[in-house]
Amino acid sequence: MGFGYFAWTIASAWLLTVLIKIILNGFDIKKGFSNGGMPSSHTATIISVTAGILFFEGWTSLFALSVVMSIIVITDAFRRHKGSEILVGGVLGLLSAILFAIIFGL
Repeated sequence: MGFGYFAWTIASAWLLTVLIKIILNGFDIKKGFSNGGMPSSHTATIISVTAGILFFEGWTSLFALSVVMSIIVITDAFRRHKGSEILVGGVLGLLSAILFAIIFGL
């Protein structure tokens, strides 16, 4: 169950951000896969991983490591993203983790 949960959580967070980027940029597929822009796919992906680990494993050292990695990724995201883009990406990542935690019964 663990691999399936993480695969769905991470893939859906990333795919959702790419689809939103494509729609917001007049259905320009290249912009959907580019760096920068609304929402931050890096932030969505790392937050979905971190939230997923919390929901699946609990308050473990793996979760603590994931929090540190999230801070590094999000800090780096500020080089290409506005704060609002990072916030929306984080919310999408969290919602993805919550949705699949419900689906997988965590």
